[in-house]
Amino acid sequence: MIRQLRHLIYPGQDPYKNLALEQRLLETVEEDCCILFLWQNARTVVIGRNQCAWKECRIEALEQSGGHL
Repeated sequence: MIRQLRHLIYPGQDPYKNLALEQRLLETVEEDCCILFLWQNARTVVIGRNQCAWKECRIEALEQSGGHL
């Protein structure tokens, strides 16, 4: 049962730090707590491990515009 609701609005736009913090929160959250973690990356496409970036993203256009995959 959820007894605590928390939110974290993180101002950083580094995708590596954002994903690392998300993982850390997931690993350390108490069983009775629900966390809403809001973050935004700068010029970044984040995909799941079962997705294929070459099929789902226009990688050349992303890289040409200074983006990260």
